[in-house]
Amino acid sequence: MKIQKYNDKTWEILKEINGKVSFNNKKDIVWKRQKEDFGGFEYEKGEELALAELEKLEAIEIYTDLASRDIIESYANSIQIYNFSFNDREYRNKRNLYIKINPEIFYKVYREYESFMEDNKKDDRKRKEIIIDFQKGIYEKDNIKKIYKISGKRFKIVEQLSKERKTNTPLKELIANTGQSDVIIIQAIKSINKIFRKKLNLKEDLIVNLKTGGGYRLNDEDFIIKKNKTFT
Repeated sequence: MKIQKYNDKTWEILKEINGKVSFNNKKDIVWKRQKEDFGGFEYEKGEELALAELEKLEAIEIYTDLASRDIIESYANSIQIYNFSFNDREYRNKRNLYIKINPEIFYKVYREYESFMEDNKKDDRKRKEIIIDFQKGIYEKDNIKKIYKISGKRFKIVEQLSKERKTNTPLKELIANTGQSDVIIIQAIKSINKIFRKKLNLKEDLIVNLKTGGGYRLNDEDFIIKKNKTFT
């Protein structure tokens, strides 16, 4: 299989699906819900085109159905549900966008994308090395004068995101492990990024969010991120 054109949004979606789906169970994904009753789906920039491209490659199939309790429960053995609520006000008269995976083709597309992205990944010499030291703070290697001395609630969030894992950290996991509400965490992450950029005189954020599937991670696309040995 030879893909004619590669783009970051499609790769982002491929990684999100790969990190969340158990292909042994062959479950479909509840990907989106209508924002308004009987309205369309709200897509991020490039997301709809990326999904259409994956469907054209036959890696996935996209379909919609009513977001009702009866329907979702009847699909219990075939649908993989993430962050799904049965609150009447949330799902009444709305439809879900589902993704059905074709595992064999999906993995072929994924591997080809992975190979391409690795070949075109930023050279490590161009990526700045960021040190996360929970005694000193967050700073760029060899430039400790510019440092973000993080503490308190913000410290707990970065601490959780610094743990080794293959996928993004879901918001609900941050809530459970930090004891903070979703509103506080989202506001704190915005503040962390703002202070990080200002203190270290950088343009990129420390924490990024893949909204297509949810969750947060440290920005290892723009930075080489290392943590000190005192972190557990």
